Amino acid sequence: MSRSRRYVLGGLFVAAGALAAVLLASVVGTVFFAVTVAYLLWPLRQELIDRGQSRRIASLSTTAAAFLATLLLFAPLAIVVYLRFDSFVAVIGPLPTEIDVSAFGSSTTTR
Repeated sequence: MSRSRRYVLGGLFVAAGALAAVLLASVVGTVFFAVTVAYLLWPLRQELIDRGQSRRIASLSTTAAAFLATLLLFAPLAIVVYLRFDSFVAVIGPLPTEIDVSAFGSSTTTR
């Protein structure tokens, strides 16, 4: 492949990536988070494969482990909110419905 052809294909790839980022700007954060989670779970999946699991079972096991870890992480918070719901409502009840924010000479109201 000639060098100029590589540059053209590289430029087209970058342009397509930029266009995709512009068109999908509202979900870029979600995609970045998903890629990060997948990258962090990859070593666990590889370890399961190295121990004799099939790729499909290793993926299923890794997904289940991540799901259970998330549940275990947020379960105490959910239990506290459930048990102390009246206190929770009493704390957030007096908060204002609108907040005025001003910075650098401009102001806005958030709800």
